[in-house]
Amino acid sequence: MRLSWRCLVDGFSACGIRGVYFDEGFLIRELIEIGIQTYQAYRISYLVPQGWVSQLAVCVVVLNCWTTPLLHFAFVFFASNHDRHEPLRRVLCLATDIVLDFFSSMIIPFLIYSSYRSQILKNRWHDPLWALRVGNDLLCFYLSNVWDVGFRLLPNFSMLTCLGAIQPLFRPRGIPRSHPSFRNQFQVRRSHQPSSRLWVVHGFLAVYGFAILIISSAAYRKVHQFSLVGCHSTTRSWFATKYPCAVLELNCFRHNWTGSANELDSTLELADERTIAAVVITHCRQLEMPSQIQKFKNLVWLEVFNSTIAQWHDDAALSSFHHHRISRLMLIHVNVSMFPTRALADEFPPTLIDLEFVHTNLSLVFPSAPGRSWPSSIYRLYLEYCGLVETPPVLTSLRVATLSLAGNALQSFPSTLVDNRRYRQLSLAQNPIQSLPNAVWAVTTLHLEGTLVSSLPPSLMNSSTTTTILATQTPLCSMPPPIPQLDCALSTPDGAFFPLELYQVGRQP
Repeated sequence: MRLSWRCLVDGFSACGIRGVYFDEGFLIRELIEIGIQTYQAYRISYLVPQGWVSQLAVCVVVLNCWTTPLLHFAFVFFASNHDRHEPLRRVLCLATDIVLDFFSSMIIPFLIYSSYRSQILKNRWHDPLWALRVGNDLLCFYLSNVWDVGFRLLPNFSMLTCLGAIQPLFRPRGIPRSHPSFRNQFQVRRSHQPSSRLWVVHGFLAVYGFAILIISSAAYRKVHQFSLVGCHSTTRSWFATKYPCAVLELNCFRHNWTGSANELDSTLELADERTIAAVVITHCRQLEMPSQIQKFKNLVWLEVFNSTIAQWHDDAALSSFHHHRISRLMLIHVNVSMFPTRALADEFPPTLIDLEFVHTNLSLVFPSAPGRSWPSSIYRLYLEYCGLVETPPVLTSLRVATLSLAGNALQSFPSTLVDNRRYRQLSLAQNPIQSLPNAVWAVTTLHLEGTLVSSLPPSLMNSSTTTTILATQTPLCSMPPPIPQLDCALSTPDGAFFPLELYQVGRQP
């Protein structure tokens, strides 16, 4: 390892800054870096909706392609004494490489983070525009697999080796050199002249930079030449054959649709299949889930708002085969005539972590719902204001960390949903529950706002987990002596986790 490091940074090695094969070694490193930066710019083009981010990524690739050939051309054809100026050319090559690598791996991620760091509010995660923007930004620059580790480390390793090669050339005035000067040493060791193959590589880099510039410009022209009604987030995806939209709303009221599959498919067919990350269907009187939904491999977010689901056939099923990234399914103010079994089939993607059913009539159709139809990967489950009179049996097969049953008609909470369970948040608020089961409780935050609970079980009081109990408008807050874990201050008006009032502002007809 030590010998390998010395070969990379030692100026006297064959490929070092004083070496006779400096150009060959430097170009090999440049080709690898440009390949990584091109892949990064390509991912940004279809993941990140901010146009300036895509432009910066393309500029880094193009500049990296052009700086080395330009420096080589300028010093070969315009320098009066090539050998005399060769050391300066090599230092400039390494310096520009350091600057571009630093900009690509440090500056761009920092600028992206700075653009939304002041907007990180809990309730904004229910806004698909903001949530997908943050998620895609993190997906571009955070480490999610082994390949990402290599792609992130190589530019930083390149900067380190360049700095290691340049560092010995700088010294304070008055300190004698331990070696001959760089220029003299270079003249002594120079026995290798650049071959014609180097010119071919330089020409390839110049052409490659122009090609990337043309591809990026074509993507921008496509966005400005066409439009897609209902698209809330447009990307600049390379090679997109259709409109590159990340968040698409299908508003039946604005289009004067009833919600048939043919009406919705006619718009979905205009969107680029690779780019779509969120589909929001709103204000449909008779919604038929469109079959086109199966073509969106990168779909992350599916939402239905203020609609009546009439049909959800197999050709529109959500499955692990068609959807590799989907993580959230939301039904808000939705009327269902039958339980949407195809939305929650056995082959549902394991990436699903969030189910949110708010203000629906699921209590009427739960008896017809198959007990094993919900995926075990669910991490967060909201069943708020659904008219439930008893807890659905399907909950016993789930191991969710956040569960909200707020706003229903539950009179009891079974011990089977408490024993051997661990909740970060559990809400039973706004239910006519009078008592809690004496089971082994492990919950961090328990919401009891608006319930009739007048006493707490000893198992909850003596739990090994420190529990905060929110009990506004309950008999618990008027009974002495005060309970240490009890918080009677107003938290949320209804004890629900879903911020419906904030959410409805962006879902107007």
